[in-house]
This record gives sequence, structure tokens and C-alpha cells, in this order.
Amino acid sequence: MAPGGWLVFIDATRDTCRGMTSMEFNDGLTGFTDERARTGATFFTREQWLDLLDAAGATDVLCLPAPDSALAEIGQQVLAARFKADRAAVTPAELHARLAERLPAYMIPSDLQVVDAIPLTGNGKVDRNRLAALAGPAAPGAAADGGAAPRDELERALAGLWAEVLHVPSVGRDADFFALGGDSLLVAQLVGRMRRELPQAAAVTWDDLLRMVLNRPSVAALADRLRATRAPGGAEDSPLVELAPRPADAADAPVVVLVHDGTGTVAPYRALVQELAGRLPVAGLVVDDLDSYLAAEPGTLVGDLADRYARVLLEEGYAKVHLVGYCMGGLLVTELADRLAGAGTEVTDVTIISSYRVPYLVEDDLLAEYVFARMMRADTVRLGYPEDETTTRALVEAVTAEHGGRVPHGSLTGHSGDGLGPDAAAALSALRTLAEQPQQERLRAIGSHMSQDEAEFSSLERLTRLYRTVRHSLVTVALHEATPYKGRATLVRQVGEAEVFPGMHRDMGDYWQQVCTGDLRIVDVPGDHFTCVRPPHAQAVAALLGGESQPARSERGLG
Repeated sequence: MAPGGWLVFIDATRDTCRGMTSMEFNDGLTGFTDERARTGATFFTREQWLDLLDAAGATDVLCLPAPDSALAEIGQQVLAARFKADRAAVTPAELHARLAERLPAYMIPSDLQVVDAIPLTGNGKVDRNRLAALAGPAAPGAAADGGAAPRDELERALAGLWAEVLHVPSVGRDADFFALGGDSLLVAQLVGRMRRELPQAAAVTWDDLLRMVLNRPSVAALADRLRATRAPGGAEDSPLVELAPRPADAADAPVVVLVHDGTGTVAPYRALVQELAGRLPVAGLVVDDLDSYLAAEPGTLVGDLADRYARVLLEEGYAKVHLVGYCMGGLLVTELADRLAGAGTEVTDVTIISSYRVPYLVEDDLLAEYVFARMMRADTVRLGYPEDETTTRALVEAVTAEHGGRVPHGSLTGHSGDGLGPDAAAALSALRTLAEQPQQERLRAIGSHMSQDEAEFSSLERLTRLYRTVRHSLVTVALHEATPYKGRATLVRQVGEAEVFPGMHRDMGDYWQQVCTGDLRIVDVPGDHFTCVRPPHAQAVAALLGGESQPARSERGLG
């Protein structure tokens, strides 16, 4: 019974000729111990029912009619009792959401059950058999859903390493590493073992191999990429990767194409891929050659990437697609959709998830590191940044107004703070204290305060390279001039306030209504910029992508 729930029932509490002549007794009820057998009585008395309810922990017990009422002669009682009034109702989904706000993903149980108490045996010990019956499917069962067996020596070697790292008996060639229980710590172990034990991976740098695994989290896809790396005079690396094969019952469905964010990976989509796998075909567009990405001209990079991705999709015969872009990927999908539609591809939908064009050019290291720390989900207050985001936003707006849409190096700490409110002095003091530290120390501090989900990047060398990638993406996004998009589009906007940039949620809808000049739908979903694509909120976004239901509220408008 749910906490605070009421049990209401009617029963006879005494033998009465008038009542019993109209009763019918049925045989065949099993699965319980009949307490009446001890006395041989036909019914429990009123007092016995009250004692039983009290022993079961009931409160607010009501029994009608009263003993001295004329109706009591009928021998029928209405009993009502409330149970578990000292508890609050909670669902596994609510527990998962609460844990996701406070714990890294690897510490959150994959299966949660709400029970009244831990089941015990007759001698008061934990009944492990009954506990096991409550649990969901075990990880080894999940491993069996990985499709066909590995096809060659390389795939068998990879599958063997995965099985050892994940502690599962076997891994199919199409199984998703993260769906089988992989996390950032395990992927770091996997990359290290691949470099030591696989000749095909020995010459690949740790960072590049990590990027391959993040972008190609199946044995088959990763093996294909490693073969291409070793092929002499091979063709240009393809940014296209299959994330979930086409199900047999989705023959006519568009391919859901997930476009990378500012890190160049599809890692933020992990939970969405797991939700969509088996329902829709899913592919990803990724950045494998990070050096080329960092060397590219940021002012034209979005357009250049859209040109390349359109060419690849057309060459691979993608005739019907649903384009999805999270964060920086949102800027890419409208450009890509425009090019594909012009070439004859059917773009069924464009979905933009929590995406935003930075309205100013970030040249200041402190602001770039602040954005980077937010993306890595590090606690910016513990890092020493100002506690009041309103003051930070006002400071950035004042600086950009002075410098024509730019935040030059040193401009935040050099501002007087005039007109920024009573908290300006504390905010400026915090920023100036940070500026006195060498950048390496600041980055090292970000690494030590990062979420465990990003633990594979926590070494200073890897953290610095990822910071360079994010900073390059910030400049790229700020310099991007969007092409108006006339097709149908959906903006999935988070309702939470944890944002990469102060005020991001407020500006997001206005920006996309200007870009999407056709039919734009805005749908608000639970979570913040980071958690809206993670469990448990990913389920609502996946349902939206699959056309099954619409989360939260939606509104339509023309840009």
C-alpha cells in the first residue's frame, strides 16, 4: 500500500441469522493463513479487527457503526484505517532523479526498488533469495543483447577486453560499452589495456584512442576505425559512425543523426542512444582528427563542417534523416539541414537541444575557464568564482558593451565594478584572486573538482587539450553567422538554471526564433543544460525524438 494510503472494507463481525441467510461462501482462496481456525469462529469480532489493524501499524482507525448504534444489530462493520502515515510516497524514477543531482553516474544503481522493509528470513536474517527476486536483469543478461558474435580476430580481441573490464561473460559486436555498465573510469581502463595489448592500437595516442571509444562505443564500430587507422594510404577519416542499427520494424523510419557538441564527441548523447536503440536507427557525426579541428579557421568552421557532413551523408546514401544537435551541435544541424534539403535529402525533423550562440567573443582566460568548468560540471564556487551569477552576468554585459561584443583578456578583472550592484566588489575580488594563479594551477583545480563522469580527462595534459578544444569551439560559435532555416524545427529547452553562460536560458528561445523562420516549436523539458540529456530526463527527450509523446509544455511561433 502506498504511504498514507487508506484501507477501507466491509465485513461481518458477528453471527446474525438475518445477514447470514443471504451470504454465499466460496472455496478455493489460498496463499494465506486463516487466523479464524484457532477459534473455529465464522467471523472476526469488531475488537479482533481493531487489534489486527493496530498490530499491522494502522493509524486513524475508524469502525462504523458504533457498538451502541441500532445498526450494529445487523452485524456488518465498515472499517477504515490509514497505513504508513509517517512516510512519503516515492517512485524509483524520483529516487533516480534525486541521486543524479548528487552523485556521479557510476555510483547510481542501475535498478531501484521501493519496498516497505528489507525482507528477512524466519530467524531474522536478510532473505537474499527474496532480495534477488526484486532485482532487475543482471549485467550478464544485457551482454547477450549485443547482436552477432565478433567476426574476426580484432573484434574477438576487443570483445574479450570489454568483457574483462565490464565483468560480463561475453560481448556482442554491436553492444554499447556504456549500456553494459561502462563509465568514465572503466573506459580509461579499457583505453590503457587496448594500447598495451592490441597491436592495432599501440601507435594511437591515449587521447585519440579515448576519443575513438567515446565516439564508437561498440566493438564493430571501433574495430572498423582501428582498421582504417592502420590502412596504408587510407582515405580521409569519416566523421560518420553508426550508433544503433536499424531495427527490423523501423524499415521506413528516418535515421536519427546526432551531431557532436563543442568537444567533438557524441558522449553527451549516451543516454539518448540507449533509449533509442532498438526503436530507431541512430548515427553520429564526430570529430576524430582533433588537431585539424583546432587548426581550422573558427570564423567559417561551422559552415565548413556542415559542408563536409552533408557530403558524407549524401555519399553514404542517407535519403531520410532526423537531425539532432545538442549545445554547439544545434548550430550545426540547421546549417546541415539546409544543405541536405537543397541536395534532395528528406529532412523529416530538426531538433535543437539546449543550444545557444554565444553573443560575445570570449578572449579572456578566466571567462573561458569558467565556461569550461561549467561544462565539466565542476563546482565553480569551490573553485573561487563569484557566488552570485547575476553579478557575473552584469559584469560580462558591461565589458561587452565597452568593447563592442568582445571580452578581451583581463577585461573582467580590470573593470571598476561601477553600476553593477552591491555584490560587485566581492565578485571582482574573487576574479582577481583567481587571476593571480597560473593557468595550469587553475586547470588542475578544475580537474580535481570535476564530476566522476569526466574523470578520464582529469590529467593536466588531457585537461589542457580538452580546454583548448572547448575554447576553440567558443570562438567558433561566437563568430558564426547563421543561415535562416525555413524548415520545421523543434527547440528542446531545459527548465533548470545550471547553465554554461549566465542568462543562457533567457536568451535561447529568442535566438532560435530569429534563426528558424519556418515552423519552430519550443518544448520545455525537465533538467538543466547538462542533465536534460541524462537519466532520468533523457527518456522524455527520446520519446520526443521518437514521436511518442511530448514532455512538459510546447508552444509554436514564427521567427
